[in-house]
Amino acid sequence: MQSNLQVVYSDQPIPTAFTKCVFLMGPSPRSNDVPSWRPDAIAALERAGYDGVVLVPETSDGNKPEDYLKQEAWEQEGLDVCDVAFTWAAINDSNMRGNSTRTEVGQLFRSGKIVFGAPDGAYKTEFMQKKAARYDAPVTNSLDKLAEMTVAKIGKGAY
Repeated sequence: MQSNLQVVYSDQPIPTAFTKCVFLMGPSPRSNDVPSWRPDAIAALERAGYDGVVLVPETSDGNKPEDYLKQEAWEQEGLDVCDVAFTWAAINDSNMRGNSTRTEVGQLFRSGKIVFGAPDGAYKTEFMQKKAARYDAPVTNSLDKLAEMTVAKIGKGAY
């Protein structure tokens, strides 16, 4: 099956025109020995039939960004332009603390853009899950279900 999904990493320019755009919001690995959850999220979006832009706040080579301020600006632009913030709070208390994720989630709850997921046992995500429900953001503990909710929320999109 051929995918019409376009993946854009943080060391690449964000497209200026698109029909659908999803930002993969959640904790990023802080060392190369910690695997990213984002490849699994991209695969889940493909299985769910998503056919738009996916903004990945990681570099295309998997290395840590060289310029933190440039990275932060790219992420803010991505969050501003995305239709849906696909939020996977795969947070743990050792190597994926999610400090930036917690701030971004709080920033976006009232936007209506968030779909929220956290795997069972994710570290201190209960407050975010309750807040998501308060703002009618869909909540799940399944990456595949999160992808399905994202596709349902974004619909056909608009140019």
